[in-house]
Amino acid sequence: MILQAYRRDPSPQRGFVLVIVLWTLALLALLSAQLMGTARQRMSTAQLFDANARLEAAADGAVFEAVLGVLRNGGSVAAPVFVLTVGGVAVDVRVTSESTKINPNTTTMEALQPVLVAAGLDATKAAGLTQAIIEWRSRPPAGRLAQLRQEQYRGAGRPYLPAYRPFNSLDELGLVLGMTPDILARIRPVLSVVREEGRTAPGSSKDGGSVLDEPGGEGHVTYVPPANAVYQIDTSASLPDGTVFRRRAAVRVKMVPEPGEQPYEVLGWETPDG
Repeated sequence: MILQAYRRDPSPQRGFVLVIVLWTLALLALLSAQLMGTARQRMSTAQLFDANARLEAAADGAVFEAVLGVLRNGGSVAAPVFVLTVGGVAVDVRVTSESTKINPNTTTMEALQPVLVAAGLDATKAAGLTQAIIEWRSRPPAGRLAQLRQEQYRGAGRPYLPAYRPFNSLDELGLVLGMTPDILARIRPVLSVVREEGRTAPGSSKDGGSVLDEPGGEGHVTYVPPANAVYQIDTSASLPDGTVFRRRAAVRVKMVPEPGEQPYEVLGWETPDG
């Protein structure tokens, strides 16, 4: 009877082992859940990278498709807005000629000031900002005027002075004294620093002689239109789940390329926000 009772008593050692086993199983389950979560996260990240790569490739491919369309159309735009399918991805495309835009590197006060007025500035502020833009691209002043300009920029909290060279981009306009992000956003669509400029040159007589040899020829000039055209191409590639990638490119299309030369040149790429 005593032996039988002893055998029915649970062993403390067996209970301890059972607890260890249960804790081990719980730990393994936790580690398994973490590993599965990590695997799912990595798979999701890989899918996201793959989707972004597809969208970026489609958006860039649509830029070149649009350029080829301009070339096939003799250097002009057949349809400014259209949709392409590139690699199974739908891409909205907009092609805008830069020829009708204003180049802040060459424009005059008379042409630029009305743009600022149309953007909402009063005549006085528009005149002042126009003058500041032209000063930025002009030769540096000397003497008292140079000191005054330095005081103006320092007084406005600008730790720099005008670059005294042409603007490299429209973003650089944001550095001009008096320019704000809101004003720049409103005038940006009508400006371009990459548009091709025409030029004036001495005219020629029909027999090949210079008009400078003709009466009154000295003052005669002929407008020479630009040999190339520059276009802004905006593409927006999207997937059914709503993922979107946008690309913007400035492309120079060469009407008469040199032998062996590509008929186009990409001047710059941007990835617009949103």
